[in-house]
Amino acid sequence: MNRGLQVIVLVALAQACIAGQPKPVENAFIKMEVAGQTMKTDPPHGSTLGYAFSFTLKKPLHLTRVRIDDATTNPPIQLVDDKDPKLKKNNLWAGDSSQIALNPQNFPWMFDGKNSKRVVRITVSSPETGEFSLNQPMLFDRRTKNFMLRLEQGSHKPKRSG
Repeated sequence: MNRGLQVIVLVALAQACIAGQPKPVENAFIKMEVAGQTMKTDPPHGSTLGYAFSFTLKKPLHLTRVRIDDATTNPPIQLVDDKDPKLKKNNLWAGDSSQIALNPQNFPWMFDGKNSKRVVRITVSSPETGEFSLNQPMLFDRRTKNFMLRLEQGSHKPKRSG
């Protein structure tokens, strides 16, 4: 049985935002609910980092595609490409990126010792609206990043038997 630790660090975008955190973006059709990171540790193989997103529909739409890109980089990096989006309860769409090895080559900004701001572009397609995009900022403070990196370092230690 895999007993790897999974840590989810989500920038929950609620009405009452934590001081300094960006407010959830919205337009006439959607409102962002979650934009954040997921981290999985798998001793002794190391950790992976990914992203989790969700938004609610404010009006009935037939979603045909949801794309989410890290727009902080040039060119943007595709995180999610849902070509058959399904809504959950309460008109909620949710999607996750792939998990990628947490290392300086894949996530240099995680290792810089500074607060980091990332911007994701959410692009939604539907017959009712055509295609529209919103940019959601995400802030990752250095303390949280350092905590995650300490967890990552511990994930290289052999599993204890027992």
